Amino acid sequence: MTGLNKLPNANLPANTDPPGSYHRNLNVKLNEILKNIKDLVNRHQDGYLFPSYTTTVDYTPTLNDCLILADATSGEVEVTFPPVAEWKDKLYIVKKIDASANTVAGVGSSEGAAKWTTTTQYGFQRFMSDGDNIWKV
Repeated sequence: MTGLNKLPNANLPANTDPPGSYHRNLNVKLNEILKNIKDLVNRHQDGYLFPSYTTTVDYTPTLNDCLILADATSGEVEVTFPPVAEWKDKLYIVKKIDASANTVAGVGSSEGAAKWTTTTQYGFQRFMSDGDNIWKV
């Protein structure tokens, strides 16, 4: 997926109209607007739309997180979701990356369960909020 998770360039095709023309000025203005949108939409400090975070301890994801890689080699790791209304339409992926028998858990009421757990290396689950509920997707 390298390259797919970076925001695309906001540049429009080259304009061959003479400088100062309506179309050239419109092209320049649209490029400025697209650049501003690019800088605002789901922006993370490293420029990626779907940033990952690796943890060996209990963790509460931020709105900038997407993929939470949990290493439970030293003990259970719980990923506790923020209040459901705060991450409406947001996707979190919780993945266990170590081979230990320790548990990785996604904590928050989802589809009638208080938490999702796995002890399987590379086991994962996707969670999404609709503002009222957490759904496994």
